[in-house]
Formats: sequence, structure tokens, C-alpha cells
Amino acid sequence: MNLFKKVSNRFCSYIIKIFAVSFCCYLTCMAIYGYSEVPSKNAVRLTNSIYTQKNANNEYFNSVMFSTVMTEDSATLFYNLGWQAYKKSNFDNARYYWEKGSLSTTDNPDKFNCLFRLGLLQQTGEGVNINLESAFNYYMKASNNGKPGGNLDATKNIGTFYENGMFVTKDNKKALEWYTKAKEQGNKFCDDDIIRVKKNMYDLFEDIKKP
Repeated sequence: MNLFKKVSNRFCSYIIKIFAVSFCCYLTCMAIYGYSEVPSKNAVRLTNSIYTQKNANNEYFNSVMFSTVMTEDSATLFYNLGWQAYKKSNFDNARYYWEKGSLSTTDNPDKFNCLFRLGLLQQTGEGVNINLESAFNYYMKASNNGKPGGNLDATKNIGTFYENGMFVTKDNKKALEWYTKAKEQGNKFCDDDIIRVKKNMYDLFEDIKKP
């Protein structure tokens, strides 16, 4: 009888685990490809509830595998969710997901992409009031100081801020520095900016030389 009970409990445990894993895969696919209107935070909460229920042996499931996919440290997942929401003009949800992605503890490129998108929302005023200071700060974080992996559009935008005196003091030298960093990161649209700023610096120098 005890043997039958052990076998039965183990069989039930396997069935529940298989169901939980399958359901988590389903939720993840639905979230990534935008087939579900359910916010990701609900999917995370539902997934966690499945894994925290007790099994037939009164032991808690090990959720290590899916915590990697469905936790707030998954920058790529949250970036994609934010992009799906943004395309539907749901700026509040887009901002929510990108804020989650920006909290990643690793330097995943999508972490910097999330930060760039948050900065862009602040600069353009999509779903929020225009705030150039906040936009600039997001761009600074997103650029990763011009290092590989940082968002190259954010790096270029910092140059634009300095060139035009947006929030920061107008500074051609710093504008040139950031445009150059963006180009070194791989941004292919900085050549005209670099030429223009160099010309501005030359013209200013010539004006200073005049008696």
C-alpha cells in the first residue's frame, strides 16, 4: 500500500511539474510575440503562483529555470513587451516594461535599449510630460559612456543636447566628443554632425581672432 502511495504521489508530482512548465512556456511565448493583452506583471504573478503551490509530497517546486525568463531581471523580455505596447500606442505599459528592463543587473544590450526608449519618451512627451533633464539622464545611462553594448542612438543624442544647449550648456567640444563616441560605437549617421560641429568650432575661433 505504501509503495502504491509513493508511486502515485511521484506520478502526480511529475504531472503537475509538466503542466507548470508547459503553461510557463505558453505564457512566455504569448508575452514575447504580443498575442496576449494580459500585462507581463500578471503573467509573472501567475507563473510564480504555480511554482509556489505545494506538490503531493508537500515540497515546493524549484523555479530556477523560469525565474531566469520571467523575473524583472530579464531585460530582453521586457524590452520586447515594451515595444509591443509602444506599437499599440500604449505608452504607459511601454514605460512600465522598459523601466523593468532597465533594472537588469547585467549589461545586457537590451538594458541600454530600455533606458534609451525611456529617454525618448521623456524627450518627445509620449505618455509623459516633456522633461529634457530626465531624457538627458536616461541617455547618459543608455550610452554606457560610449562603450560597446551601449545604445549608439543615445550616445548621438547626447551630442545633440550639447550642440544645441538642450538642458545642458551649449558646448561644441563636448558635442564633438559624443558624436565621435557614437560613431566609434557603430552609429553610421554621425559624419554630418561631426563635420558641422567642427565647422562651428572653426567659425567661432575665427570670430575670436578678428580684431
